Amino acid sequence: TVTLEEKINELRERIQKSLAANFEDFKGAQSKVEIIISFLAVLELIKQGFISAEQKENFGNIYVSRNSLAEPQKI
Repeated sequence: TVTLEEKINELRERIQKSLAANFEDFKGAQSKVEIIISFLAVLELIKQGFISAEQKENFGNIYVSRNSLAEPQKI
């Protein structure tokens, strides 16, 4: 199982390369635990101000994008 810190760093690197994505791209074919860890990593990156997230409808896709003023950092 991947740790939360590892997932945060992985998602940070992926979003730096693509600038925007949706949560489906992040979770891939993983176990339920890894999906939860991915979601927590997204929440942490939002809290840090590295990404923004938007969900247009209940239970819809979550779209994330890198904030333009965000500076790369490792945990």
